[in-house]
Amino acid sequence: MKSTTFYEPVMPEDDLRMMALKKDFDTRSRLIRNKTRGRLGEVMATTMIDRAVRDSVVIDKKCFRTAYGLRRIDCFYPESLTAIESKNCYVCATPFVRRQISKDSYLLQNAICHEIIWAVYKGISAKALKLLKESGITVRIGWDHIVA
Repeated sequence: MKSTTFYEPVMPEDDLRMMALKKDFDTRSRLIRNKTRGRLGEVMATTMIDRAVRDSVVIDKKCFRTAYGLRRIDCFYPESLTAIESKNCYVCATPFVRRQISKDSYLLQNAICHEIIWAVYKGISAKALKLLKESGITVRIGWDHIVA
């Protein structure tokens, strides 16, 4: 039996450096895009609150302590104890989303919030939707719930 040796191509250092720069650029641009979309989603979520009282909505500053850790709320309307979570991407039941749902469920069960609304703009998986509904969380899908 004949032995064959395979050699992996060696990339010049300039190519390796360019690949590293591209990866770094892609990571940074993804972070900027996510932060921009997150902020946009928070502002869009405030449109679910009546315009007359919209100025009293707290955006991305309200945190609650739960048995599962801190829960930072995208939009919080203190007068009615309403929390709004804005999702500006397709929502799946990832471990992160499941932790958010557990924390939100805790807030409802302990009357820290009277209502929690998840505003989902780009769709949601059946599993994530089921988890939210089982937890008593209101889900609004699409753009139809914006109040002028």
